[in-house]
Amino acid sequence: MPGLSAAQISDLYLAACRAELQALKPGNVHVHAAGHGMEVAQFEASAVASAPFIAAAGLGVGARILGAVEASFA
Repeated sequence: MPGLSAAQISDLYLAACRAELQALKPGNVHVHAAGHGMEVAQFEASAVASAPFIAAAGLGVGARILGAVEASFA
């Protein structure tokens, strides 16, 4: 059985990130409240920036995480 493509992984990752922002989390950022000096838009932008690294074929876990973090702060 073949694995998921990078595009599928990216799409699923973005869907999970967006779903997490829909969850009510008192004291944390979600669609109904900002928090800690952060807005939902920042989390959405970070998800989009990091998705290609999370989904990248051939990269190890550490390289994926590093790329995602660096892209989020770029």
